[in-house]
Amino acid sequence: MPIDKVLWMGKPVTDEQIAAFEKIEGVTLPADYRAFLLTYNGGRPIPDAFRFGAEPGSFLNTFFELGEGEGETRDLQTQCDWYRRKIPHTLMPIGCDVGGNPVLLGVHGEPKGRVYFLDYMSPRPIFEIAPSFEAFLASFEPTPEVKPMRSSDLDENFAASPGPPNTNSEGAPHTPGPKIAIDKVLWPGKPATNEQIAEFEEIEGVTLPADYRAFLQTYNGGRPIPDAFRFGAKPGSLLNTFFELDEGEDETNDLQTMCNRYRGRIPWTMIPIGCDAGGNIVLLGVRGKPRGRVYFLDHMNPRPIFEIAPSFEAFLASFEPRPEVKL
Repeated sequence: MPIDKVLWMGKPVTDEQIAAFEKIEGVTLPADYRAFLLTYNGGRPIPDAFRFGAEPGSFLNTFFELGEGEGETRDLQTQCDWYRRKIPHTLMPIGCDVGGNPVLLGVHGEPKGRVYFLDYMSPRPIFEIAPSFEAFLASFEPTPEVKPMRSSDLDENFAASPGPPNTNSEGAPHTPGPKIAIDKVLWPGKPATNEQIAEFEEIEGVTLPADYRAFLQTYNGGRPIPDAFRFGAKPGSLLNTFFELDEGEDETNDLQTMCNRYRGRIPWTMIPIGCDAGGNIVLLGVRGKPRGRVYFLDHMNPRPIFEIAPSFEAFLASFEPRPEVKL
């Protein structure tokens, strides 16, 4: 197989197990996928990044495992049972990306042998990504490096942009308190105190926008419900979590830890405040022209940092329920 290695692979399967699965599903598996099950039987490939043709793609979380156990989320038979009647009968789920979107394999008719992707946030939810499973494995590539950007370069891109609605002409926050426009938040942190926020601001050398400060004092992290957001008029992503102030040093959801991790990797005019289901970062402008605006750092995008909302309050107001998958 043309991948370097596979993490968390399953127990090797036998021809008899594959035959039993094929009988249940009424299919004959493509030879390249059968060989993968006999060699690895699930797991996460290294490298794990794949593209949608020439377009930015995603990261594979795992291939499903045959015989892991009934009801297990990584079990191939369980996933086939789950998606039955939810996807065309010509396809079956064989894995998922880090955002929970399934990778599908054609097993009947014209799609047989081809690999497809079901993107919950796409207007065309199912589309082909590889002509064969072998070609799909060969397409994996290392995670693209995030090249540090000069804030001066970024500011030039937005030089003609008006200031965000929650700041005055000098970039100072307005006095009126913002509104929190989401239904609820799962797994919020302990509300941040004025003292905790002041300490963070002193460490980072910033004054936080009033709407984001209000969020920290109300929720301090967590996952909003609804959790889907767009890139303007285009399909966007699903927010995994907002980072929490004072969760604990080196914790992955800790705001200060993430600021330390991304220092020097993103423009000094921004700080990371959350991440989507794919591990891409939501950024907040805290200095200069980006101040108050919300940006997205997409590891798979040729222009990795772009604006998604004119203010944090507007970003919260933009969340919407996950679109239904219509087949």
